[in-house]
Amino acid sequence: MTARQALQQIARACVQQIQENEPRLRRSRSPEALHQVRVALRRWRSALAIFGPASGASQARTKATLKWLAGQLNDARDLDVFAEAFEPLRGQDAGSAALWASLQALRTRAYQQADEALQSDRLRRLLWRTAQIGRPPANDDDGLPAREVAARALQHSWRKLRRRGQRIGRLDAAARHRLRIQAKKVRYGAELCGELFGHPARQRKMAKALKGMQDSLGVLNDLTVGEAIALRLAREAGTAEAAFAAGRLTQARASREEASVLKAARGAYEDFREAGRFWAGALTG
Repeated sequence: MTARQALQQIARACVQQIQENEPRLRRSRSPEALHQVRVALRRWRSALAIFGPASGASQARTKATLKWLAGQLNDARDLDVFAEAFEPLRGQDAGSAALWASLQALRTRAYQQADEALQSDRLRRLLWRTAQIGRPPANDDDGLPAREVAARALQHSWRKLRRRGQRIGRLDAAARHRLRIQAKKVRYGAELCGELFGHPARQRKMAKALKGMQDSLGVLNDLTVGEAIALRLAREAGTAEAAFAAGRLTQARASREEASVLKAARGAYEDFREAGRFWAGALTG
């Protein structure tokens, strides 16, 4: 398989995943459907990062559209995560009730934004173009081998993550977020390209460690984002009781979760360091 063939195969699968989940997202505002659409976007963007430069065609327009769409869905996702953490506390007092009402109003607007993006001509054109692309010939002799391209990309991302992760306990929130994005890139690359290398056990071990690292760093990022959302909700509600409830909520979450989650992130990073590079045998030069 060439890099061009691999990219087209992954892109078609991502189009199918988006189209399968879009109706449920629009009909019922399902957080799970939203998650699946966002996963498809991340997989597609990861495939572009790995195989795009070697595919023989410009991918700038596709990259821009996928990045734009992800941005249109982010607010709904962040509000869903905040709502899940906040729901047990929503009826405690008048301030919490006011925050919950503001949250539901913001979620409604965020899902409307997601609906409009999913129905946009910009996205429809991309999905149609991708579905219509013909397969390259079986003897795609001028194409670079997907295995070699993926091995170089994985090696590059792996080195960056190992270097940055050494300071995981000393990073501020912004740096932890960038580390999480790097872990996500390596994980998606490992999951998308694992079959090219014939080492499923090593591939699964690394993907599991990366998922643990990504999840832990994601919780820490959600705490940071949650503080901003709580302030936003308090302003929306416009009462002193709501502002007090917002402060109480964010302080309780941070004190309860941050230390234990950071410890889990460190452990996942060590697991990642110990996992074998399942692509190493394909590296040349």
